[in-house]
Amino acid sequence: MLRETRKQALKGQIYEEALALFKAKGFNQVTVEEITQACGIAKGTFYNYFPRKESILLYLSELQMEATRERLMATSSNEDPKAALLSLFDALMSRYTSDRELVRIMMMEMIRSEPAMAEELRVMDRFQGMIAQQLKAARAEGKLPASLECSNAAAIISGIYFHTLTAWASSPDDAFDMRTRFKSRFELAWHGIHPTGQQGG
Repeated sequence: MLRETRKQALKGQIYEEALALFKAKGFNQVTVEEITQACGIAKGTFYNYFPRKESILLYLSELQMEATRERLMATSSNEDPKAALLSLFDALMSRYTSDRELVRIMMMEMIRSEPAMAEELRVMDRFQGMIAQQLKAARAEGKLPASLECSNAAAIISGIYFHTLTAWASSPDDAFDMRTRFKSRFELAWHGIHPTGQQGG
């Protein structure tokens, strides 16, 4: 357990040092050697944690996935499914707001790198699957219509989230309110998922 904790701590250190370099110099201008020097580790150690430099950017998505998993596991069965999802997405977006430039870099690199894009799409599919499971649990408890196609509903909700995140990261407008944009579109989608007055079961 202690060894695993140390490994995670070192991975976190590599990640943080790399992000600082990316922000200061730009992703393409930073070498693996610079990252390892900043961390005081050998190149071989770096590659034990990150197969390539782009993997550091993908780790941001992995951290979001872990936060999503923990949040959903902690959700009470008595909690309203709509409120639980809004709380989840608000928490996820709050983790991004201080790293707008980093999100921009990540998205640009995803477009440039086919392997990185493929990995990111797999992460997005896993995320969508978690949302679908949450909806299925709510449907089983009679909180959502029995006819609801949870996978499709999860795809729509996840699509709104990722589109909003992309629009925020690429917008030159510093006043772009990601949370407000997401919530207004989520509300519209939720009306189709659970129309007012329609009962589950």
